[in-house]
Amino acid sequence: MVSTVLKELIGRTSQQVLQQILESTLLWYFGKKKSLWCPAAQAIGLLIEVWKGGLKGHIADIVKTAGNILELSIAAVETLELGVSKEEPVVKLWKEAYYSLAMLEKMLLSFPELYFLSDFPQAMWEMVVKFLLHPHAWLRNISGRLVALYFTTASEASRGADRAKMNQRTFHLVNPNKLYTIAVSFLKQLEACLIDDAAGNIITQNLAFSICGLHLFAKQRSSMPMHEFWSTLDDREKSSYLEAFDLLDSGKAERIFLLSAGVRRHSLSEENDENISSILVKPLFRRLGRIAITKENFQMKIVFNCLRMISSQIGREGSGDYAVYILLPLYKVCEGFTGKVIDDETKQLAEEARDRIKDVLGAENFIRVYKQIRKKLKGKRDHRRNQQKLVAAVNPMLHARRKLRVAAKHRRHHIKKVEAMKMGTRRS
Repeated sequence: MVSTVLKELIGRTSQQVLQQILESTLLWYFGKKKSLWCPAAQAIGLLIEVWKGGLKGHIADIVKTAGNILELSIAAVETLELGVSKEEPVVKLWKEAYYSLAMLEKMLLSFPELYFLSDFPQAMWEMVVKFLLHPHAWLRNISGRLVALYFTTASEASRGADRAKMNQRTFHLVNPNKLYTIAVSFLKQLEACLIDDAAGNIITQNLAFSICGLHLFAKQRSSMPMHEFWSTLDDREKSSYLEAFDLLDSGKAERIFLLSAGVRRHSLSEENDENISSILVKPLFRRLGRIAITKENFQMKIVFNCLRMISSQIGREGSGDYAVYILLPLYKVCEGFTGKVIDDETKQLAEEARDRIKDVLGAENFIRVYKQIRKKLKGKRDHRRNQQKLVAAVNPMLHARRKLRVAAKHRRHHIKKVEAMKMGTRRS
């Protein structure tokens, strides 16, 4: 409400007075007093929304200063553990970085041509990607919104009248290396954070776009050996991929990439001739499936919406390449093999996503993959039962303790189910 009142006052102020306000605000923002950076960024954001023409000549200097502030904020986080957590530690300069990013968001909304101009440098977008794993939720959320704006603009430019502009200057974040880093960052958010509806929608949108982009890239390079792909990367891209593999705990992908550094062909033959799709895309689907099974119902809903969106965008052929990974978490939820309480709304969403993916795959392919998943899970279950029988014969005490643990788990499961039913009755 305060922001609305201030914008109304700015709209009723003369150009001469606004120019004086702008000059004073820029002095605050460009100065060395950190306490003035936040109010200056907020004031510049309001001026951008109301008085666009007055700031157009100052955009380059504002962006440069914002970049310096973001660099200082990133440096303040380097001593902390990489990744996100439920607890938000006190981090210096997080507020200054947040209001600077909020100002940049308003700038991009008011001046969409900045996506195509050098006034908004690539280094700025690289810092935005780093903020996806910032310890503070506000910075994670606003950087996610900026990435979503970027992807939306890239999509519109690729299929609209701005295609010529896009060809002149390729979008930086649509690079496969950045798409992979962004996808891994949002997966880490989905695993570790408390997420609201707005953040969940942003995560769904960005994950779907980045995974679909990686699928298209992998499809275009399907015949390229891994050592050739490695040779096309510069040192920064190689380092970025390896950091993303560490975040994703994808040890096999990291091993393949390290083997690819030695250009000998026979080194890679030991890894069963893995292609780009199996190294970059499939681990993302596997992690999505793991999140759906191990996390809370709200995160499961995000995963199901994401899988449905990806499947509809990559079509029948693309969905067929990853059908097992897409349908596995849906099968476990729909058939009751998750080992935990699933509320009716989440189960219904899983069934709707499964039916939508069935339409994309076709009935024949869907039934074939569904049977394959059922057979695989049955084989694992039979193997586990045989192992339990062997333990019962060899070590009866260990088997008895295990049965007690299972019985306690079933009691807890029953209590949760009864409580969920009672809550549903009260709401109705």
